[in-house]
Amino acid sequence: MPGGRRWGAVLVGFARALLIIRPGSGLADPAVLLLLVSSACYALYQIATRWVAAYDGAATGIVFSALIGSLVMTAVLPVVFVSPCNLFDLALFISLGLLGGGGHYLAIRAFQYGRTAVLSPLGDLELVGTSILGYLIFGNLPDAPTWIGAGIIIASGLYIAFRERRRAKK
Repeated sequence: MPGGRRWGAVLVGFARALLIIRPGSGLADPAVLLLLVSSACYALYQIATRWVAAYDGAATGIVFSALIGSLVMTAVLPVVFVSPCNLFDLALFISLGLLGGGGHYLAIRAFQYGRTAVLSPLGDLELVGTSILGYLIFGNLPDAPTWIGAGIIIASGLYIAFRERRRAKK
């Protein structure tokens, strides 16, 4: 069970999210709400992946996640499906599936070999990659409060990993 220090680090991490999002009138924006729902789903995905990795192999996890995703999306398909306009779009969709599946497989394998508290801070590197891609593709650079929030995210994750490592040595 997480102790006070770990919960404190989690609360600091949540505070950083508020710093980045800057709640107020913009919080009612559907894009922000979708981002919050997406974050909650991603957190549940990480928890489920960690839980399943303890019981099943990575290949089993991939098959079941693809099966469940296919079943759920089949229900939505008639409402939202749009055919790819050209071969490039089709290639992007296929690469998205392959890279997503490969990433999920690697996440399962990582959770089979490593502890969550050690692996989670590595996920914070997504902030760096996302910032780089945002700049290269869209020409956007995060502002100062966003960089401060990202620093807090990374610091709280590293603190939890450091605490876990010290606890494991004892």
